[in-house]
Amino acid sequence: MKTAVKYNVLVFILLAAAFSLHMLYRQQADMPYNEHLAYRAYLFNYIMAALTGTVLFVFRYRFAASLGFIFFGSSLLKFALFFVFFYPTYHADGDVDKTEFITFFIPYALSLIAETRFLVAEMNKL
Repeated sequence: MKTAVKYNVLVFILLAAAFSLHMLYRQQADMPYNEHLAYRAYLFNYIMAALTGTVLFVFRYRFAASLGFIFFGSSLLKFALFFVFFYPTYHADGDVDKTEFITFFIPYALSLIAETRFLVAEMNKL
């Protein structure tokens, strides 16, 4: 379990650093902090990355041949939840602008990279 905890801590640090930089940029650009659900986007992506990493770690031996499918399933779940929790707010004005897209995409991409690296590392151990 030490590996899963280490992974979750590293993802937290990665997203916290990105969030800090993102908020610093928003401050410099005189943009409101939580415009475009910034806090929720980072928290959502952390929770999903932590759950995905933990599930992959727990089932790494039992379902070794299916880890890729579990990973893809988690990505599908993230997209579905994005459309439930974020898309209606982002699309309320009839358009998802660049700032809204970036606010969600930065933590999504960073957590996806972390999940992929973790999955590859765990599969290489098998």
